Amino acid sequence: ELGVVARNYTPVTAIAAQGESWNVSWRDSLSNQEGSFFSRYLVNTAGPWAPRINALAGVSEIKAYYSRGTHLLFDRKWDH
Repeated sequence: ELGVVARNYTPVTAIAAQGESWNVSWRDSLSNQEGSFFSRYLVNTAGPWAPRINALAGVSEIKAYYSRGTHLLFDRKWDH
């Protein structure tokens, strides 16, 4: 309903800032299908691979401890 898509076995291959949005490219490991999408917000839930995703987005360092579970980090108050 809100346009969220979850993909398994689909690594992110590139992330590029474009204006106030992000262009994210991906490749499905099972079908080799490739695609991309634009998003205003990104949530990195890559677990131990989070630093790799950060690097693709041009983020050199994030102050977080990587462990099992889900962690959401915001740089500002969430107004929902």
